[in-house]
Amino acid sequence: MSPGTTCRDNLAGIAAAVSRLDANLTDAAEASRSDVRRIAGTRPWRHPVRSAILQRVTMRTRASVSAALGAALLVGSVPPGRADAHPQVGPPTFRVLLRDGSLADGRFESLDAEAGFLALGGRKLELADVVSVSGPAPAESPSGVALHLVGGDVIRGEVVGGDEAGETVVVRSVVLGEVPVFIDRVERLVFLDRVAPGQRADFAVPEDADEGEGLFVPARRGFDVIVGAVHRFAADGILFEARGDDEPRLRGFGELAGFALRGGEGPEEAPAWQLVTVSGDRVGVDWVGAGEEELTFVLESGVEVRLRATEVAALTPVGPRVRFLSDIEPTAVVERSSSGGGDAEALRPFRCDRSVIGGALRASGRGFGKGLGVHARSVLTFTVPEGVAALVGVVSLDDSVLALPVRGVVDVQVRIADSVVFEQRGLAAGASPVALGRLPAAPGQSVELVVDFGPGLDLGDRLDWLGVAFVR
Repeated sequence: MSPGTTCRDNLAGIAAAVSRLDANLTDAAEASRSDVRRIAGTRPWRHPVRSAILQRVTMRTRASVSAALGAALLVGSVPPGRADAHPQVGPPTFRVLLRDGSLADGRFESLDAEAGFLALGGRKLELADVVSVSGPAPAESPSGVALHLVGGDVIRGEVVGGDEAGETVVVRSVVLGEVPVFIDRVERLVFLDRVAPGQRADFAVPEDADEGEGLFVPARRGFDVIVGAVHRFAADGILFEARGDDEPRLRGFGELAGFALRGGEGPEEAPAWQLVTVSGDRVGVDWVGAGEEELTFVLESGVEVRLRATEVAALTPVGPRVRFLSDIEPTAVVERSSSGGGDAEALRPFRCDRSVIGGALRASGRGFGKGLGVHARSVLTFTVPEGVAALVGVVSLDDSVLALPVRGVVDVQVRIADSVVFEQRGLAAGASPVALGRLPAAPGQSVELVVDFGPGLDLGDRLDWLGVAFVR
């Protein structure tokens, strides 16, 4: 064996050890943040925000609840003097990815939704050309709970109870305020402080269970599930009748990791846009107004709501004119770490609409609603669908890398039909996101998103394919 080969093998071994240390440090940091979240969760909410109602009529009888909740999805007024969740000096500058692959930066001036035009930083943009809008980055690790609704909406905050009839669960969001949600709209509810760093919490009721509702409690390994029926959500727990019990009993929130419902119902109509708030909420909206200080949206119920521009992290269109790759199943996935000559198992698998470590997509302090989080080495292959003509997007190291002792450097390529159509070597953590441009693609062709090791092998190589989408 030559001295050069021995040196490379030693370097690979050292890199593998440091990679494991990287993962351990990340997990330890997250555990510390979890302790902070547990403490923070005991304090009263300091930001009085808008009262809110989320309602959707289903086959279940809701006469008594409807009388109390009305027909609004989220309604209410903003009390004067409200403090921002993420204070910022002056209105934020937004970054817009357009269908031609270019980026436009500026503050919002106006929006003519009926005519389909947006004024941004002195430019007039067609809404039909907008692929993604990026604002202030969302919080990395929101405390409390994450309420996942059927269809993809997520509300983050704190569970504060439910109605006496047992029809709703109420979550208080930092930005959206108190949001009652009909239980049959729920997919799962995750108590973030009960989930260990790196632990998956994709709770689902077992398919072979006769009951359609389940509670999840932490166990020595993973979570145990208790199937049964929810009677109602209270201020301090869930009144739940487990299978085999004669009557329900209160299960305190402190002993639970989550709740799941099988067979929940999605929204009646798809929204035009998906909104991500700085507190991590994801809700479907119609976008009807924009200014430097405030953005206006119409929610599923037809109710108009206004958010401060500082509270809007991202907006992405919903519908067939933009096909985000995070919504498409890849035809092939190759993921490897630098250990064993580059053939060892990947440190972490890719994620859709999240960073590879599970956090919000964040690059250069901006938030992104759609994208793919990967770790080098990664090759994701997709087949170009019908009805599209090009691929657009942005590529960047995720901001989470900036907290690591070793920051990543990667080489990036996009290959279409086996030809390299985009290449960026030495993309480093902290560098500005790079637009792919408009890359022509024909239906049926293969598209490969390639991330390779840089000079540091796979140390801190957490890359985000941001807003990457097929467009008409």
